[in-house]
Amino acid sequence: MVQDMQVDMRNGGPRSVQAPEFAHVAVMCPAEAQPGPWGTGAAAAVAAALQSDALVHFVYFPIAYASETAGNQITAAFGGIERQSDIDRFDAVLIIGGPHVEIGPDLMHRVLAPCIAGTTIPVLTALGPDDAATLLGDVAFRVFADPCSLATWISEAVRGKRAACETVIAEIRSLAQFLVTEHIVEAKILMASVMRPAVERHFAAYAVQGAESRRKLEHIAETLRRRMHCEIVSAATAQQRIGAGLATLAHRRNRKIAGALWRLRLGVLCVLLCVLGLSWYFTTPAVSVFCSGCALVLLSAIYASLGNRIAAQPITLGKTNE
Repeated sequence: MVQDMQVDMRNGGPRSVQAPEFAHVAVMCPAEAQPGPWGTGAAAAVAAALQSDALVHFVYFPIAYASETAGNQITAAFGGIERQSDIDRFDAVLIIGGPHVEIGPDLMHRVLAPCIAGTTIPVLTALGPDDAATLLGDVAFRVFADPCSLATWISEAVRGKRAACETVIAEIRSLAQFLVTEHIVEAKILMASVMRPAVERHFAAYAVQGAESRRKLEHIAETLRRRMHCEIVSAATAQQRIGAGLATLAHRRNRKIAGALWRLRLGVLCVLLCVLGLSWYFTTPAVSVFCSGCALVLLSAIYASLGNRIAAQPITLGKTNE
C-alpha cells in the first residue's frame, strides 16, 4: 500500500499539479495549542488576517496527538470532513503541529498517511521540518516545515489569485468601457447620417405648421378685435340714445305734472269759490267765514295729496299725449 502511494504521489503526482482554492479550509490542529489553533507569532497573525479579510474561512478540528486515542481522533476528523464536504465541500485540509507536537512513525504510517491518501481533498501538512523526507511527502499535496511557512504560502497564493482576479476584472471593465464608448460613437454616427435628416424634415414641417397656425390665430384675433370695437361703438351709441330718450321722457313727465298741477289748482280754486258763494248766499257772514275756512283747509289737504300722487307717477316708455 505504501509503495502504491509512493508511486502515485511522489514529486509531481496528481495532487501537486495545481494549487487548490482556499476559500473553505479544514484545519486539524493540536488540541493543546495555546492561545489558539495557530499558537502565537507570525502564523497566528497571518491566519487572523486571512480570516478577518474574509479571504479564507477556517473550520478547526482539534486533535490530541499525544493521547492514546490520537489515531481514532484523526480517523474521526477525516470522516467528519468528508461528511461536511457533501454539503459544503472543503477546498483543502491543513494538518498543523506545534513546537511540542511529535507524531510517531506508527501513527504516521498506520493512520495519518492512509487517511491522507484516501481523501479526495488536497491535504497540506506542517508537522515538522523532516516531513518531506517521510511518507507524508509522498501522499500530501504539499508539506511545510512549520505552520508559519504554511500560513505564509496560503496567504501569498490567495492574495496572488485575488490580485489576478482584480486585474482580470479591471481588464474586463476597461474592455466593456471601450465597447460601450465604441457603440455610443457608432450610434451617434448612425444618428447623424440616418436619423438626423428625418428629424430635421419633421422639425421643418412643424415650423411651417406653426407659422400657419400663428397666422390663423393672428387673423382670428384681428377679427375679434374689430368685432369688439364695433360692439363698443354700438353700445356707446345705444347709451347715448337711451340717455336722450330718458331726458325726453323726463321732460314730457315734468310737463304733464306741471299741467296736472295747474288743472288741480284751478279745480280747487273753483270749488273754494263755489263754497264761498253758496255760504254767503244761504248763511250768515260768520257761518260763511267758518265754512270758507274749513273748505280751504280741506281743499289744501286734497291738493297736497293729489299733488304728491301726480309727482310720484313713474316714467313710461310708451307714447304719451302731451
